[in-house]
Amino acid sequence: MLSAVSGVSFRGTENADFQRLVESEGKFANPAGAGAAQQPAEDTVDLSTKVEEPKKKGGKAGKIIGGLVAAVVIGGLALFGLKRGDVLKINPEATGIVEKATSKLAEAGEWIGTKMIDPLMNLFKKKGADVAEDIADTAANAAK
Repeated sequence: MLSAVSGVSFRGTENADFQRLVESEGKFANPAGAGAAQQPAEDTVDLSTKVEEPKKKGGKAGKIIGGLVAAVVIGGLALFGLKRGDVLKINPEATGIVEKATSKLAEAGEWIGTKMIDPLMNLFKKKGADVAEDIADTAANAAK
């Protein structure tokens, strides 16, 4: 069984010079005279006039919401382009799961076109509508 109390005693009868032991150079001591020439890195002072701006701790909610909105907008534009390019076609007599899904996506693309994109094009009837038409045609041609 182990004893918690050690048998080592520091109270010897020998006359030990503890002060000399405390003042003696250790393993990592600087040689005499070198301590003044070398200063540790933490003792130096940076005197530059740059002001560091603290890092802003922003919430992640704005990034998540912005990403979702961007994904919905891109998805809607993709559906609109696919419907307009006749890649997706509305088929009311679809029987298979894939055919029904493509028909629903085509309906969604048509709805996006009539409810969102056409009113925006009406706002910019002259130059903006021409540019938007060119972009929609380019997207339709790329989808083919």
